[in-house]
Amino acid sequence: MEINTRRQKLSSREVEILRLVAEEYTSREIAQKLGLSVRTVDTYRKQIIQKTGAATPLAMFKYAVRNGIISSQMFREFSKENGNSI
Repeated sequence: MEINTRRQKLSSREVEILRLVAEEYTSREIAQKLGLSVRTVDTYRKQIIQKTGAATPLAMFKYAVRNGIISSQMFREFSKENGNSI
């Protein structure tokens, strides 16, 4: 699944990493889950930031919702749990 951004396309691996970041996985957990090194996951995260402009996990989460990578229901649950309003 490739997602077009205003800047560049996210690769299917970047979308997968973004989805896991949005689900609150750490780089270490993502690396273990996908059989990658932590350094590789961090490189993907940097590429996602460059392509989307979403520099924080919350900004990545919002980007993921806006682009249909995760559901808006998941965003509402996350916001409620973390005391953020939508």
